[in-house]
Amino acid sequence: MIDMPWLDRARWLLLWLGLPFLGIFLWDITPGDLAVMRWYGSAQGFPWREQFWLATALHNWPQRAGLLLLAGCIVAIWHPPGIWTHTTQRERLWLAAMVLFCALLIPAIKMQSNTSCPWELREFGGTARYVWHFTFTGPDGGPARCFPSGHASTFFSFLPAFWLIRRYRPRAAWTALAVLCTAGMVLSWGQVVRGAHFPSHLLWTGWLCWAVGVVASPWLGPPHQLIKTS
Repeated sequence: MIDMPWLDRARWLLLWLGLPFLGIFLWDITPGDLAVMRWYGSAQGFPWREQFWLATALHNWPQRAGLLLLAGCIVAIWHPPGIWTHTTQRERLWLAAMVLFCALLIPAIKMQSNTSCPWELREFGGTARYVWHFTFTGPDGGPARCFPSGHASTFFSFLPAFWLIRRYRPRAAWTALAVLCTAGMVLSWGQVVRGAHFPSHLLWTGWLCWAVGVVASPWLGPPHQLIKTS
């Protein structure tokens, strides 16, 4: 992308970043977030908030798995497993750096957020008023620091891997992307059911991690070797 004419570069960014952004933004300006949360919560709160499989099995365990995968990416810089032996050390370093960057970016943004989680809203028994996360109007009366979803970043942080896999095995890259997106949404949806996040929190987390890979993909450099696609 670095050597693209500016018009081709603009089209490339529109395709890979602009269209997903538009889709999420259109969802975000509808009442969809609150409508979904009303399926799971009421003025008495969210009955599934402390449910074991949602609060522990689909929250704590995936986070630990994500940390292990991140550690594996770092170790692979010097000791690549079989599936990565065709990549260069530069490429593996790029991947580890992108995953780590995403894992740190989402909590950093979250710490600056003025919006609270759904279970903190007055409508669901809390003290906060509903404030759209892009209004930047100050605290909403609750603890804030809920947007975007840190839990969703557990697997979405690995979305940049698409760009590395795509260089050698394009079809496998799309499969990996589908698996990561599905795993991220399914596991994170448990937090929606508990009242911890709005659906848009998950979507924006995915987009941010995806955007990191898109923007940084030119710095992968040229492919090391050509491999038959699979």
